[in-house]
Amino acid sequence: MNGQKTGTASMASREASAGFTLLEVLVAVAVLALVLVGVGGRGGALDGLRGAQGAIRAARDHTAAASYLQSLQEFIAARSGRVEPGAYCVGPGCGTERALPPGLDGYPLPPATSSQLDWQRLEMVIEPWAWDVTTNRFVPAPSGPDRLRAADALWRVRSALVWRSAGAERSLVLERFVR
Repeated sequence: MNGQKTGTASMASREASAGFTLLEVLVAVAVLALVLVGVGGRGGALDGLRGAQGAIRAARDHTAAASYLQSLQEFIAARSGRVEPGAYCVGPGCGTERALPPGLDGYPLPPATSSQLDWQRLEMVIEPWAWDVTTNRFVPAPSGPDRLRAADALWRVRSALVWRSAGAERSLVLERFVR
C-alpha cells in the first residue's frame, strides 16, 4: 500500500507541473533568435528574406523594362515605314540626347517614380534591312539613291532601357526584326 501512495503522489505532482518552466521558455526563445538572426555573422533565416526581397525587386524591374520595350517595338511595328531610321537616345543618362523620331513622338516614356523603374536612358537603333540574293541572307539595306522603299524593308529595331537599382546600373536590350 505504501507503493500506491507514492505512485499517486508522484502522479499528482506531475499534473501540477504540466507545462513549461520559465527557464525552458527562455532557452527556446534564445534558440529561435539564433536561428532567425544567425550565429557569428553567418546569417540566418532573416538574411534569406532580405536577399529574397532584393531578388523580387530585380525581377519586378526586369519585367517592367521588358514590358515597356516590347510594347515600344509593337508600336514601331504598327508604324513601319513611318518611323525614320537612325540612332536615338532619350533620358537624363544620355551623353548627347537625340529625341525619338517623328512617328514615335506620341509614345510615352517610362514612368519615373520610386515604386517603378528609376530609368536613366532609352537607347534605340532603327535600321532597314533587305534580302541579299547573292548571299541569301538579310543585310543592312543600302542608303542613298538605292535605298529601299519602306514597304520592301525589314526593320531591325534594337532598343535598350537602362535603370538604376540598389546603387548599380541595370539594363535590358531587346532586338528584333519588324515589317
